[in-house]
Amino acid sequence: MTPSEALDKLWPRLRTGLPAKYTPEYLDAFLARNRAALEELVASMLAMKRVKRGEPPRDTLEFQTYGELASRQQARDAEADEVVLGRVIARLGKLLAKWKDDEARAYQAMQRFGEIRAHAMLLRRDGHNAVPLLLSRPALVLVRGGHVLAVVGDTRKFVFPDRTDPADRALITRAIETSGAQLDKLRAGLAEPTAEAALRAYLTALWDRARRGLSRVDVQPIRAGEVPPDLRDRKSRTAANVRAIRLLHDKRPEEMTAEDLLALAEYSGSGGLSIEAMKKAVPEELLPETFGLIHEYYTPQVIADAIATTLCPILPELAGHDGIIRALEPSAGIGRLIRAFTPQQCLALVAQAGPNGNAPELGAIRPYLQGGNIPAICKGL
Repeated sequence: MTPSEALDKLWPRLRTGLPAKYTPEYLDAFLARNRAALEELVASMLAMKRVKRGEPPRDTLEFQTYGELASRQQARDAEADEVVLGRVIARLGKLLAKWKDDEARAYQAMQRFGEIRAHAMLLRRDGHNAVPLLLSRPALVLVRGGHVLAVVGDTRKFVFPDRTDPADRALITRAIETSGAQLDKLRAGLAEPTAEAALRAYLTALWDRARRGLSRVDVQPIRAGEVPPDLRDRKSRTAANVRAIRLLHDKRPEEMTAEDLLALAEYSGSGGLSIEAMKKAVPEELLPETFGLIHEYYTPQVIADAIATTLCPILPELAGHDGIIRALEPSAGIGRLIRAFTPQQCLALVAQAGPNGNAPELGAIRPYLQGGNIPAICKGL
């Protein structure tokens, strides 16, 4: 049901509940004058209704609603386990009353919330801001700078906002899947609960394992690609750059896999490196320009993220008549500022890669960018 259809269905009931001094003519005129605002209000109500049921988000408004819930729930999730357990048991009681003919469904929903909360602990350990939501169908929200990056449902299916940066999508997908595999190992040996006492014991044990038992399970080490390139040594940066250059030489952007995109995102420019160290691994025509050794230093990702987090809330007033803010990134490099802004969806970027327009890595990772020079593989880097 669309907001317009819902408003038309709701309006007659609203009219009957109003005092008699409001004539039908007055109310019809009020509806006509304020229909757009009323439809927005109804749309927000419908979005909140779907989100509280734990339904997968379908549009920007529903992603924003998940973000609002996550913001409110984050502090409550940090409370003591016994306090969180109290809320779980209270919700269990409501679900048992609602699903009288299917009590197993209620226990499964609360068991799943406990597992999602443990999943969030694992993700936070790896540096992700993950918030579990105690809904009819529990969900997990990954957030950056107050904006939703992904929503993970109770079946571990996850949904990304439109135009999520492909490199971010690949990183988040890998993080969710890796931590999900770790969660399965933590659950081993725990009996599925079918009574309140058993549910308490199950969740207490699982959360304790998530906090203290990680060293006793087969946790995968952090890969080099998960460390910001500008925080690595020269040898690691050189190896990552060689890998990215060879990928561009061997594949077209449309042939790139998720792993390939991650490898391209590790390219960190030539600043402070040695061309001699690359000569044996890269064809001569693809070697970086000597000038790059002096000036090619990219903005650290942590600074790019901070800039986006600061600017996005104050940018809406710059939007054009179509609601879009257009901006030029005059020296895009590997696209770290673009990566920082894209999840917030607050800019429509036109990218220029620098004085000579060379940005094959950027074009491969973010083919949706505006700017005809970006996808082309140019001589040099």
